[in-house]
Formats: sequence, structure tokens, C-alpha cells
Amino acid sequence: MAKRIPLTLRHNPEVIVPVRLFDEDEPIDIQPTVAYNQGNDVNRVDIQLKFPAQVTRIGLVSGEQYVWDGAGSVVSVLQDDVEQLLQLKIGDGACCGGSPNFLFERL
Repeated sequence: MAKRIPLTLRHNPEVIVPVRLFDEDEPIDIQPTVAYNQGNDVNRVDIQLKFPAQVTRIGLVSGEQYVWDGAGSVVSVLQDDVEQLLQLKIGDGACCGGSPNFLFERL
């Protein structure tokens, strides 16, 4: 059996990590954060995820990114992207004569 070597800093105290200190006069470049799933626009529709997983989709028409955190989570989606999202199914077809398993539903 091979001997494992600890490679993390926690197990190897001899590793020195250089730290750069900033001067007070030096400006710090802070990138603006991007807020997804924002907006209460008239052209938006609430879509609920029915699948128990985090799902990220990009609208084909608008190019906007939508993120659902799990089953039951609701995201406000642009009207242009609603039909595309409502057509997504889990799997190729219905099993055993049941109805298709759609990922999303309109509220």
C-alpha cells in the first residue's frame, strides 16, 4: 500500500504563503457583484422548479441566467424565456403510461 503524503497547508507547517499588504493610498480594485434572478418587471413570470436539485439555465431568447436552488424554489423569468423553460422534461419520455415529468411549472 502506498504511503500518503499530506499536501495541505494544515498538515505542512513549513510551507510559507506570501501575503501582500496594501497601502492605504493604493486603490483596491473591487469588481461589482452580478445579481441573478432579480427584477419585478411586468414582463416577468414566476416559474417553480419541481426537481430536487440546483438547476441553472440560460434563456435562449434573452441570454439571462436563471438559478433555482431546489424543489419548490421560485424564480422570476422573462416572458420571452418562459415557453422554452416549460418544455424541459426529465428523461426522454413518460414511463409506464404516466404523464411526462416536466422540470418547471408556471405559478
